[in-house]
Amino acid sequence: MTIYLELRVGFIAEEDEILNNIPIPGKNFRAITYDEKEGIIRLGWHEVFRLSPTKEEHRITFEVDLRVDVAQNTIRIFHEFEESPIIFVNVPKRLKLYV
Repeated sequence: MTIYLELRVGFIAEEDEILNNIPIPGKNFRAITYDEKEGIIRLGWHEVFRLSPTKEEHRITFEVDLRVDVAQNTIRIFHEFEESPIIFVNVPKRLKLYV
C-alpha cells in the first residue's frame, strides 16, 4: 500500500484570509499556491502549471524577492533544476506563508 501525503503551501497577501487552507469566497484572493497531490501551481483560482503526476518526489523552490528598492516584488517558482522558472510579478509587499 502506498500513501501519498497532500501538501498545499502558498503565499497570500497579509490582509487576505484563508480558512482550513481554503480561500474564503468573496475575498480578494490572489494567492500563489502549490498543491503537491495534484501537482498544480495556481495564481488565485487559476491553474497556471500542472506537473505530470508520478510517484517520484519533486523539488519545488519558491524564490521571493521582497527588496524595498525594487518597484515590483516577484516570486519565481522553479521545478527541480529547470532554468526557466514560472514568474509572478506585482506581488504584495507583505505576505503570509500558509501550509
